[in-house]
Amino acid sequence: MRLLSGILVSAYAGDMMKRHDKILGHLNRLADQALDLTNKKDARHVAKIQKWAARVVESNDRDGAPCDDTDDDANDFFVFDKEDSCKLNSQIMSAIRSFARRFACNGRGNVPRQIARRSNRLKQNFERRKCGVSTAQETTAAPQTAESTEPPTEPGRVCPIIYHKTEELLTYDEAIAYCYEQGMELSSVPDNWMNPLCWHHMVEIITSDVVDPRAEQHAWINNDNGECSVVNYTKEYFIYGTTNVVYSPFYFPDACESKFKAICSMGEFETTTRIPTTPDY
Repeated sequence: MRLLSGILVSAYAGDMMKRHDKILGHLNRLADQALDLTNKKDARHVAKIQKWAARVVESNDRDGAPCDDTDDDANDFFVFDKEDSCKLNSQIMSAIRSFARRFACNGRGNVPRQIARRSNRLKQNFERRKCGVSTAQETTAAPQTAESTEPPTEPGRVCPIIYHKTEELLTYDEAIAYCYEQGMELSSVPDNWMNPLCWHHMVEIITSDVVDPRAEQHAWINNDNGECSVVNYTKEYFIYGTTNVVYSPFYFPDACESKFKAICSMGEFETTTRIPTTPDY
């Protein structure tokens, strides 16, 4: 019986690593075909997918066995385009998402959800840079309320990010789904020092409907750690911090099932002004 168990474990682990290696093999082909690894954005594209593939393996706590009995589109796994790099990139993203759903059974946070969200963002970035796809043209249904006047800094310039705050209260998963349906993504908070243009723009959007200047507000945002987080703000003090709700049970007993408005965004951040300087003593 132990011998049979060992054989099954070995077979499961072999299937998991076969998928892992197949994805990275096609990623290498994409790099040869369409990427310049001396370019920082192209290099990051490859590094992120490699990192996600490794994280799936690390998150499997079943000796390589799948998380459940669902086949999860495994029959389509080995279908990769040989000529079109845009199709190939999309197929690699689908494969890494399928890989995560099938084998990332444990790990910090919801690993399949994190990879799904981030891979969709990376796919859109690739398509803008390499395939001539304009996200703005594809998402004409994005709420018009997100387009506001330019911030008080840098006259003549407009933040390239479009922000939108939902009217309804949502759970964290609902917030991600809502933003995705709008052709947007759950927004991160721009750095006030390195990117004051977009910071002021975001503040203007999220405080526009606040009546009581001192009433504490919370809204779902994207945090790089992949766990459900809210931005804290008032109309008077603007943004004063972000909180990981998982580690704040006293304030958020429902954790990720708490209901807040969500902040969605569309576009790509860039550093606009203010490079930190050494103080003059």
